[in-house]
Amino acid sequence: MEAEVLTIEQLATDFTLWLTPLFMACLALILVLLLKDAAMSIAKGIRFKMHPAFKEGDHVYLDGEKAVIVKMGLFTSVFGIESDRGYCWRYIANERIGMARIEKIIHKPRDLERISQLNRRHDDDDK
Repeated sequence: MEAEVLTIEQLATDFTLWLTPLFMACLALILVLLLKDAAMSIAKGIRFKMHPAFKEGDHVYLDGEKAVIVKMGLFTSVFGIESDRGYCWRYIANERIGMARIEKIIHKPRDLERISQLNRRHDDDDK
């Protein structure tokens, strides 16, 4: 009977010695994947923040809706959107910034009429 107990204890010890490195390898893999995702998010945030065309306070169209860039962070960027529900902040993860359609408003609509008048005058002068 005593030999049987030793065998079970030895199996438990062997199993623990085999399971511990496997558990540590899985934990290390999870940590590496988390760090990779965080590094990619930070890189995309820095890339968006350093983009010369956009800065905080710019008026843009975000997926067809008029918006203002409120904050450009490392992990998340915030856009202020005026809608029928009121003024809302939309938080967009920087990994998704590349998938969002962002158009910068260069001239307001009243300025576009003035620009088209100037273009017509310029065209008349060329004739």
